Amino acid sequence: MSCCGNTHDIAVANSLFECADEVPREQKDEVQRVHDKVQDYLEAKWKADEAVQAEKALLSLQINPKYAFTRKSPTPLPPAHELLLSITYLYFTSTVSTLPSSALATLSSRLVEVPSFGRRESPFTGNEVTRPEDLDEERLESLMRVGGFLLVELVKGDELMMWRELGEAGSSLWEIPRV
Repeated sequence: MSCCGNTHDIAVANSLFECADEVPREQKDEVQRVHDKVQDYLEAKWKADEAVQAEKALLSLQINPKYAFTRKSPTPLPPAHELLLSITYLYFTSTVSTLPSSALATLSSRLVEVPSFGRRESPFTGNEVTRPEDLDEERLESLMRVGGFLLVELVKGDELMMWRELGEAGSSLWEIPRV
């Protein structure tokens, strides 16, 4: 399918990042696989007979270590948090690798406006768009929650929906106490 000459016109692609030559096929496939699981969870979470099974299926998801978030802190996190941080990292690295420089500049300026909340004490610097490997848990949690808002008009169609769905699934799974 043609992407109309625009390497970032996700709305006309069959799958996420289809037109983005900057994202390796293996990474595109990983994003699609993870996104499918997030969608399955969201579709089932309001159906009492399917919700628990869908949550277990999502929380058992293993992210390809090549694309997963590697924590710098030795302090253990709940498995749900580890998974959500890795999904956010996968999505963010895939997204920023496809954005043109003007969109990266816009995203950078939007990031510095995100206020501190949760456990995050240090603000975004804006450099995260060019150095996603420097992201920490607190900033990734913020991206998980607000990425769908930060990327409005910078990404389209399925990619924006992917971020919004991550925010919804992430917020509900992050806050539920795990035993």
